[in-house]
Amino acid sequence: MVKRNKHENEKPPLPTTPLPPPVGELPVQYKRMSASRTDPPAPPSNRLYGFIPVLICVSLLWFAWSQWHNPPQVQQQPVRVEDHHKKRVWWMPDLLKTLPPFAEGYRLENFVPKYKISGCAINGNFPEINAAIFCFLHNSTLFTAANKTISEDLGENGLCSKIKSFTMTDWKLWKKHITDKKVRRVAFVQNPLERFARTFRKICEIERKCLNCQENVGCFMRKLIKEHEKVAEGLAGHVRTYITNYFSPQSWNCHFNRQLRTVETLKIGGNQTELARFSDELNKILGEQGVPKEAQKTIKEEVMKIPLTLSADERRIMEKIKKDEDLLRIFRYLYEHDYIIFGFDI
Repeated sequence: MVKRNKHENEKPPLPTTPLPPPVGELPVQYKRMSASRTDPPAPPSNRLYGFIPVLICVSLLWFAWSQWHNPPQVQQQPVRVEDHHKKRVWWMPDLLKTLPPFAEGYRLENFVPKYKISGCAINGNFPEINAAIFCFLHNSTLFTAANKTISEDLGENGLCSKIKSFTMTDWKLWKKHITDKKVRRVAFVQNPLERFARTFRKICEIERKCLNCQENVGCFMRKLIKEHEKVAEGLAGHVRTYITNYFSPQSWNCHFNRQLRTVETLKIGGNQTELARFSDELNKILGEQGVPKEAQKTIKEEVMKIPLTLSADERRIMEKIKKDEDLLRIFRYLYEHDYIIFGFDI
């Protein structure tokens, strides 16, 4: 048996709790924490905030000067559009605005009561050919008496120009006969650019009546826009000037604004192929109206004799417009709806 020391049975003493500090004095641990603290830093100066707007202004001025002094060179390459219904001209953005498709239309009819047919003539679209053909249908004996043919009666004062029942200049006569649903109405239409080139050559370069623009196509078309906008908005009433009468869109004639569906249009062009197609389509209509075959044959032969080929000067005007993006944009502003309504390719 092991003997234990008498001190081994005694328990160790409990830890003593430190005495509380005197009143008004912090404990030791808080004294250490307060001793480690430092005073807070001073607030930043307001001068820095005042410098920031100055820095921004200087940066903007420098950027503006650099753009003006050395602007970036951006080259936009034309992209061909596969969907041709999306854009009218593949290398030119579509227009945001054009002249309206219709206006209160002029009427210039050549009425043939015998065959219940009327030809609506549009200035700039060979109205003299229209008048000569329908005058021949109206009374062919006038040509025999005057010893003329259709291709020889292409003046402004044709053989039937003084016959009121033919020209229908009287509104009451026009309303009585032309509005009859049994009367077949036909109008000749032309490629808008070819029409403009022919008319510009005649009125501007030869007659010198182009709003003081002489041979300047851009000057004339810009003034033409202002003149046509007056007509479109009704500010000019129903009266057109000499210029707006010849240069107005084709769709502004023949009362297309009210009778587009009742007027048949025939495309007439300058080359022999287009003339042959035009005369064949016209003779088809005339045959349906009871015009004899012999008269149809005479009309086709005479039409093919008429020289309608574009001259070198007229082609020059066309090329000038097509090659200049600004001129072509103005031209489309004027005549875009002629392409759409009558089915021409621009």
